[in-house]
Amino acid sequence: MPNSTLMFHYKFRLMKSKKLFSHKNVCKVAIVLIILAHLANSFSVRHKVKILDEIEAPSKANIYKLAYTDSIIGSVKQGEKVKIIGFYNKRYAFWAESESGIRGLIPIEELGYNFKAKNPSTKKSEIVSNVKCEGYPYKYDVVFDDGTKAKIKHDNMEPQVSGKIRRHIISQSAGKYHILESKFNRKLLGKSLEKIEKKASPALYVYYKKDKMIAEFTSLRVMGDKGRHMPVLIFDKEGNSELLKWKETDSRLIAKMFPFRKLIMGRNALCRMIDSSIYNGPEFSFNGIIGKIVFVFLAIIMVFMVLVWYWLTPMLPAFVVGYLIHYPHVLKKFSNKQLFKLIAVVSIICVYVWIVVLGCRGMVAIFMLFNIVTALLSFKFITFPLLDKIPHDRCPECKEMYKIEELKTEFWKEYIEYDHEKVKVRDVAKDEKKWKTYLVTTYKYSNGSSYTTESDKKEHTETTTTTLYKDYSIAYKVKVYRITYRCKVCGMLEYDFKDSYEQISRKETGQHTETDTKRTTRSIV
Repeated sequence: MPNSTLMFHYKFRLMKSKKLFSHKNVCKVAIVLIILAHLANSFSVRHKVKILDEIEAPSKANIYKLAYTDSIIGSVKQGEKVKIIGFYNKRYAFWAESESGIRGLIPIEELGYNFKAKNPSTKKSEIVSNVKCEGYPYKYDVVFDDGTKAKIKHDNMEPQVSGKIRRHIISQSAGKYHILESKFNRKLLGKSLEKIEKKASPALYVYYKKDKMIAEFTSLRVMGDKGRHMPVLIFDKEGNSELLKWKETDSRLIAKMFPFRKLIMGRNALCRMIDSSIYNGPEFSFNGIIGKIVFVFLAIIMVFMVLVWYWLTPMLPAFVVGYLIHYPHVLKKFSNKQLFKLIAVVSIICVYVWIVVLGCRGMVAIFMLFNIVTALLSFKFITFPLLDKIPHDRCPECKEMYKIEELKTEFWKEYIEYDHEKVKVRDVAKDEKKWKTYLVTTYKYSNGSSYTTESDKKEHTETTTTTLYKDYSIAYKVKVYRITYRCKVCGMLEYDFKDSYEQISRKETGQHTETDTKRTTRSIV
């Protein structure tokens, strides 16, 4: 019977005849998908602040740092112009900037924007007024036009904000720009706020303390020896920055344990591959039934491309080599064994580098296993045509792919082979023993009295079976056939052999007995 490897080889050679799923096409499609995934990721990353609207404050409004509690970092006066640069949907606030340069979050109700909510009395969605928000988890005290008062959960409030603004969602850690601590100190620290935001990522909060400007870069991930940090910078009167403190050190980052982490993350191209946008929302709106269908379709494609980006990126060089082996003039100098080793070495290096990069991005260890499994499966597929098997998929002489075909099958030789077989007749004896065990504990008191307990009670069974077998000697006539394969391009010949078995005799040679003992244990309550 053919083993599993030969069966896989047979199926693979059948697959190569189907053009759509050929080795060459699969490698080509994988290359295209990986490149498209990275192009989509690079085009979706937006580190620049976008002015979405500019309004006049209808009354005085506070600028906050919104976390679990609200902390005021500044304010805007009535009539002062406010630039809206994003939308924070965890507390329905605008990411905004005042004329004085203070940047933070302003609740939309403080800038005159309305909410809709379901009126408990009429069960209809209506405009609410006198909106007051409680702390985290956010709830809103509202009043409806008919005088009904209610406490509405955050998710049940409908902010009356334009779709353009709502599509530019930010978070407390909006956008991640990765940089090594040594590069941060050399290239960014000491520069002005404008230069830092131009080279890296914008600060989420900008405010003043004692006439000194402070900027919190929650989207900037600085990778140091102790993990990942978010810098808080203070600027002097000339606009030069100094490090005030590190914020929210991620000391559990698994990537900090990997060798060569600094060397890998010191490469700017690798850091840019794992950046994410400061805006999380979609660029376009999807209205109506057709719009929702398009949105679902695009969402499925996006998830697929994200998985390709995560799992197949490190195998891109291997897929390129796998595609190029179909062009013999390109890799003619490399033998099958050399290409196999080359792909193995390149794959191991690339998978390790990618795991370190994803680890620095914050990926947990369990998800890294998917990268390893995907890499192993991809490696097996890419290198299968290079295996030392007959017939070779890649000709060892001319390096052409799938040009070796079967020429003829001829009788080679025959010989007699002997084998032995045993056949069960019956059980001739069976003995069963049972016994119990338990732990006895005796407690003695100072007055001389004592008592005894029994615990850990178990029942043991031992079964011994003696079985009678008949022994047979079997003779086979083995015919060996030689299969000749020839390359259609260079004429190289290679040979394989297959055997056929024919039973010619079967004789009883005697009897014997075998004894088998099995033990079982069960607890007694």
